[in-house]
Amino acid sequence: MDQNRSSPNHYIREWRRYRGLTQAQLADAIAVHRGHLNKIECGRRYHARPVLEAIAAKLECEPNDLIRRHPSHTSELETLFRSLPAEEQVRAMDLLKTDFARSRSLPRMTDVEAKPAPPLTSLPIILIALLRFSRFGVQLHRARDGSSLWFFRFSPVTVLEVSDDGAWSWRKGPLRWRRQIAPFIARAEAMLNANLN
Repeated sequence: MDQNRSSPNHYIREWRRYRGLTQAQLADAIAVHRGHLNKIECGRRYHARPVLEAIAAKLECEPNDLIRRHPSHTSELETLFRSLPAEEQVRAMDLLKTDFARSRSLPRMTDVEAKPAPPLTSLPIILIALLRFSRFGVQLHRARDGSSLWFFRFSPVTVLEVSDDGAWSWRKGPLRWRRQIAPFIARAEAMLNANLN
């Protein structure tokens, strides 16, 4: 790769600014010289994988996001997840990790180490957490009338309605979308039922 190219092929600077950090703050956080980070951001120096991973960890995104996705293209789902209170985020992530461990048959922690996650009783919150790690871009809206309805918009013609009490229905959407989203809904319902029991 050309070490002297003039325009960067990444969004590192944009992600840093999006997270409200200066170059000096990010450089200190990832233990590189500010000048080195400046050259990476300007495209004058190649970004090695370990440096890219450190930057991504500090900027709370994936390394691929730094290369492929401008931060303004952050999905509303991710924005909403980040806007949840910290305790709801932790509960959602604990629930996902527990379910992932079960589904992958990973060794369980001993009873001494295990910290039971507080119950998570909202189907929309579980769906938000599950879809956050999926390939789907989702726009998420709460009902304007103050009801417990959430609208998950997967495309202009695909909308899923989910209420806090666990009821859900397709407002509209082609069959292919319904088939792709069905496993997420089934898993979210199973996780909710496991937490309620």
